[in-house]
Amino acid sequence: MTQPVPDLTKAQMDVFDYLVENYTEFSFTAHELSKHIPRSRATISRALEKLHDSGFLSAKDRANPAGGIARHYAIRRPPSAPRLPIDDFSDESDKIIVINLNSPGAITIIGTFNRLQDAVRGSNAYAKEDPGGCAQTLAELEAGETVVKSGRVRTLWLTAILGTLNYLAKKFSDHAIGNLTNELIDKLRELTGQ
Repeated sequence: MTQPVPDLTKAQMDVFDYLVENYTEFSFTAHELSKHIPRSRATISRALEKLHDSGFLSAKDRANPAGGIARHYAIRRPPSAPRLPIDDFSDESDKIIVINLNSPGAITIIGTFNRLQDAVRGSNAYAKEDPGGCAQTLAELEAGETVVKSGRVRTLWLTAILGTLNYLAKKFSDHAIGNLTNELIDKLRELTGQ
């Protein structure tokens, strides 16, 4: 029997929407969320408690390095939501693509990774709006460039970096970052045959 969805306030929906949009396996404290959601820490704390009481979030008390206890919240993953165990991937699904680093395509991809990282670093709006997301994106782009420079790319990695690039292309569809991202996606697919 499914339980009815409780009436949520605008603040509770803002908190829940942020957690859904920034879903990770990790948890957040009210303090951490208050840096990203334009609400007071007290409002966020009340919203988190209501979402927890309603069954949307799990909560765990952890020692705070600064002293005391901090309550960490995470989206409750439904039992039906599958996890992807690493050993489920067979050799067939994880082929290695060898890249000729002297080819024009590889040179263009590496250059585009560099230009895209510069554009993301130069985007004050992205860094201000979502500093954690901006830092994560930069780390993923730097990792992508490093993998391509190795001359060998796993298809599973390619799927992951294309996920990051598709996110950027959508988020910045009307911006230079979106244009560079679409160029990089096309070049990666062309070079790797994906």
